[in-house]
Amino acid sequence: MKTTHSPKTSHQAALSTSDSWWNRQKLGTKATLLAIALGTLPVFATGTLAFLATSPAIKKQAIDLQESNVSKASQFVNRYMFERYGDIQIISNLPIFANRKVSSITTQAEKKAILEKYIRIYGVYDSIALLDLNGDSLVHSDGKNFQITRVASISKKF
Repeated sequence: MKTTHSPKTSHQAALSTSDSWWNRQKLGTKATLLAIALGTLPVFATGTLAFLATSPAIKKQAIDLQESNVSKASQFVNRYMFERYGDIQIISNLPIFANRKVSSITTQAEKKAILEKYIRIYGVYDSIALLDLNGDSLVHSDGKNFQITRVASISKKF
């Protein structure tokens, strides 16, 4: 009696190929491959789990640091602007600028000298100008970077 063999499917062929490769390996090769797999797979798994566990914490820490830096910068800018506003209040309320009688008897040179003295003592400004509501200069110092046309054009935009 003659037996017929059914043709192998591609899945069966693949299994027999992989079985034959493993079966053809020497015991030392199999032991080495298993030792490498047993040594590296736990390390890989531990590293993956550690990454997944710490990644959100590191991301939160980075966001917290950025928020802290933004808060510090905001506080610095607010403090700086508060100080400049205080300077504006002090200068604009000096009697030679705020009081019409005192202002009318004070010369431009005397007013300019007051601004120059303020620049020299305070040490923050290169120049100071007092402008009217139209942006025109009432008095200004002899500062390094002072351009009255630039200041006037900016004030007219507001």
